[in-house]
Amino acid sequence: MGSYLDKRRRWTVLGKMVLFLAVVLSYCQRPPEGKRIGSSYQELSKAEVWKVPSRSQAQIIGLRPGDLIIAYNDEVIKNFGDYLAAEKHLVGTREAVKLTVLRDEQEINLETKPVPLSFIPRTKMYSASLAKALDDILQHFGQQGFYDWLAAMTGESFALTLLDQDCQSWGGDGLADNYLTNVGKFTGLSFRTIYQSSAGDTEEQYRARAALAQGLAENKFVLVYGGWEKVSGNGWGIVVRFDSKDSVFYGYAIEDGEEQALKRGLVRAYEVKFRGKVNIELPILVTTVLEQALEMGLAASDSGWHSGLEAYDVILKQLERFPLCPEGVDVSNLCFYNMVWRLISKKESANRFLYEMREVLPEGAEMFEEVIGRNRAIIGRLEGVAAAGVSFNSLDEQRKVAKVIYEIQQIENDILGIYEEIIGEL
Repeated sequence: MGSYLDKRRRWTVLGKMVLFLAVVLSYCQRPPEGKRIGSSYQELSKAEVWKVPSRSQAQIIGLRPGDLIIAYNDEVIKNFGDYLAAEKHLVGTREAVKLTVLRDEQEINLETKPVPLSFIPRTKMYSASLAKALDDILQHFGQQGFYDWLAAMTGESFALTLLDQDCQSWGGDGLADNYLTNVGKFTGLSFRTIYQSSAGDTEEQYRARAALAQGLAENKFVLVYGGWEKVSGNGWGIVVRFDSKDSVFYGYAIEDGEEQALKRGLVRAYEVKFRGKVNIELPILVTTVLEQALEMGLAASDSGWHSGLEAYDVILKQLERFPLCPEGVDVSNLCFYNMVWRLISKKESANRFLYEMREVLPEGAEMFEEVIGRNRAIIGRLEGVAAAGVSFNSLDEQRKVAKVIYEIQQIENDILGIYEEIIGEL
């Protein structure tokens, strides 16, 4: 679809109408066979570079975004997990490490010290965990995957969300399922609630787990929000099997392309069905997405999640105390930078969605471009913080970062105003 969009400026008004129809038809077209559940996660699991932080070992040896690590000290690397295991095995030794990288379909040999490369893998580019799960399910039903559209529909690319006093939740997706009804409207999926947690009721958890096991036995698809083995905090994923030997559910979630356990408890669960393809009216889709973005940008949820401008207020408040995470400086660093990269990925996803909408809805093109430019400004500030490598080992350092967060909050405020203009225009 992107190749069509690149040519759009050379097209006439008739060409724009053809492009509009192509977007709708490609979204709704159903190939004869779908993909296996979990396959899109596995496609992302390779040790591919998404970002190269400043002053990292990855930058020192010359790694670039898009590089794919295929061997580490002559050990074949099939996925990011293989890379981490190989790196961990050699960290602290004295021997130099040979790195084999696939770049532009050519193998390149590099040499590095036995220290963490600290690049950000491509899997982090897809941090909207509900969107990724829905994308995988749709591909299983033979629909073309549209991660960025789904991230927009679920609000995951349009607003920062977090829980107060829980650094692990920064950049999380705790409000995303508020918009499942709209997701169903535009994708043909339907959702039936299996479980909604209430104050950790153990009997209710037991019944929910039994319902999940029954659903899996009947070959139903189960969408889950909970504590996955390889996900920091809670996240969305797809449960695919239950192991009666260890009484653990297994499935797929972000951060890793391999099957992982649902370890730390169940928060919400939905049975997912596919009704069939639907026709999409793009102006209605965009209006719906931006109305949700306004809602998330201005209000907190009754569930305890904060979103948008209020979420930034929570972070600013935390940055006025030391350490900003009660668990200590190391956790503060980890949680903050996890939020930085997740927020960058969300903003880039929002921009990819807006690029497409700018092309097929020319009446709002100028305002779409304004939002895209402001998102770029936010990304630039976040990458500047990452490049500075700030360590949250003092209140003064935290206050320096707070100035940047405040600037980002003001840009977000401007963006909300533009959303209202776009809605009025459409």
